[in-house]
Amino acid sequence: MARRHTLIRIAIAGTVALWAATIASAVTEVGNNRLHLTLLTGSFLAAVATLTMLKMLVIDARLRVVAGELHDAVSQAADELHSAVAETGEVLRQDRQAIVAVRALTAELVAAREQEHKKVA
Repeated sequence: MARRHTLIRIAIAGTVALWAATIASAVTEVGNNRLHLTLLTGSFLAAVATLTMLKMLVIDARLRVVAGELHDAVSQAADELHSAVAETGEVLRQDRQAIVAVRALTAELVAAREQEHKKVA
């Protein structure tokens, strides 16, 4: 990040220097039209490059904010999922215990029914 800031400072300084040279060549009429147009084109391109770098910084900052929010949302969702899984596990344990109890009761009823049939027969 510090490297980007340094590059942007250098780009701003270069852009300002090119614009100063362009204005100086236009005001003092030093050089010819070709030099002036070259400086003007370079100044314009440097300004576009500098503005692009600044926009990249803004986009990077926004992306960092969104990434932080996304990380928080994912962490919260993971916590909620963990809680839901824990609750589901507890419900499943209780259901298994109920199934075992129903099977035991069914076995007892079947045994009692068989004994009753034996008594009747």
